[in-house]
Amino acid sequence: MFTGIVSAQGEIKLIKKNNSYTSLSIDAPKGFAKNIKKGGSISVNGVCLTIKKIMLEKKA
Repeated sequence: MFTGIVSAQGEIKLIKKNNSYTSLSIDAPKGFAKNIKKGGSISVNGVCLTIKKIMLEKKA
């Protein structure tokens, strides 16, 4: 269970299931990615998940 401080809220945009793992694509608030790094943790519905990849997407 995640016991850290919640500093932002995002929205799950895509759930992709594979044989050995499940991948989530999360639309986070502007500037949120500067506070996270690969191997770090985020909370999703109270569950602590490891960040495996960070993809920055510019919105129009």
